[in-house]
Amino acid sequence: MGAAALALAVGCGLAAGQGPGDGISKSTYASSEPLKGERFLVDFFPASKETNECPGNVCNCSWHGEAFEVYEGRTALDASGFGLHLVDTEKSTAGGLPVKKVEDHFAEKLAGAKGYDAFYDYATGLCLESSSFDLVLHKLERAAHDYLPYAFDDSAGRTWYGALVRVPASQMVVDMLTDTSPKLHAVAANLTVLENRLPPRQAVRCKEAFQKNASHTVAYVSRAASDLDAVHAWYDAMNATLSYHSHHTAPEVVTKCFRWYGAEADVCFRRRPGGTRPSQRGANATRGAFKVADFERMLLSVHGAVVGGDPNCNMDAWADNHYAVDATHDYDFVHAWLRANPSQPYVCQGSAVHYVFDPTGWAVQLNVNFTEPGPSCDARSDDGWTCYRGTCKGTVAADDTPSRSRGAGSLTLLDMPAWTANPNRRFQLLLGLGLCASAGAVGWFRLKGKRHYRAVP
Repeated sequence: MGAAALALAVGCGLAAGQGPGDGISKSTYASSEPLKGERFLVDFFPASKETNECPGNVCNCSWHGEAFEVYEGRTALDASGFGLHLVDTEKSTAGGLPVKKVEDHFAEKLAGAKGYDAFYDYATGLCLESSSFDLVLHKLERAAHDYLPYAFDDSAGRTWYGALVRVPASQMVVDMLTDTSPKLHAVAANLTVLENRLPPRQAVRCKEAFQKNASHTVAYVSRAASDLDAVHAWYDAMNATLSYHSHHTAPEVVTKCFRWYGAEADVCFRRRPGGTRPSQRGANATRGAFKVADFERMLLSVHGAVVGGDPNCNMDAWADNHYAVDATHDYDFVHAWLRANPSQPYVCQGSAVHYVFDPTGWAVQLNVNFTEPGPSCDARSDDGWTCYRGTCKGTVAADDTPSRSRGAGSLTLLDMPAWTANPNRRFQLLLGLGLCASAGAVGWFRLKGKRHYRAVP
């Protein structure tokens, strides 16, 4: 992506927490209720609604003759501009689970904040100075919203406090950290004790920010991982530096953090116990049947089904689970790596690669500079990103999971031929008609309907 394309990406609403071209700028999650999450972040954290959101949080889009809507819940931290984004793009989850189902898994695992769960590892680490930290806790308690308070010692043996907060109806977790909390210090004996959450460099950054009276500092974006060796190899290939590596025994957890060139914040991965094979790791560290490795396999399955072998197709709903890297220096090594590894899925925008996927299945959005075209990237499709669908070789259906944050759509007889082309929808239709008949229902009925997006030649 050249300088003009980078400017376009920033202009389309990509928050630059460390400044455009200067590191990790946002953390984004696919969402079924983005507006609900946005309201929560604005109410409880030092964050504001992004100024360039579409009116009413709904973008009315058109792509090659197809009209559709994109629902946004995008906030930016007040001091840094770091983006905390929730988006519902109504794209495909073929080969995996719908977004709402995964959100339900998060809700099940983190309900009541009753103890640490590996799914808390999918977080954004936010250092808050003491008064701001305790103020957020006070707001949460006043609203009866659960959070998990904890304590940990950093690499220098200094005690820190933290609180993990799941944003309602979402996968988003905010991991708040501070070096002093009168509120949690008073109950320190009852707190969950966790492994060191801050790489040494991040502890120094946070301390320096507190001394300058900065309200917050983004320390890291983190993920749970079942195979840290694969993660390490991938980030090596991306020219990222291993910035921290620890093996904590109580609780048992291995942490590896990486830093992209020019970035301030780290990207951290935590592997928790559960077995000797990668597919088993983390199995004992999370509630329910849906494990870390299951989440990873599901995400990678969708990427393979929707964009595998077709990088100009931007219909992968799970690509919205990503963080963004902003940089102005050349990232041509990404294109070279993709050419050497043709089985790896990725997504283009115009002539450059826009999303790549690490071994956890989560995406990395590249707001960077390229001096050469990406492999198989089609320069004809370089348009504003919010409504960008790309060009898909096959027919890709949008996710038809109901979302409570927006009203139900109407399905009429005129929509039936296209709608029933999907076998699952034919079954739904027959079942619905049978129930209506048995109840003596006549006339028309309403269902939550989504378009069947057509391939563009």
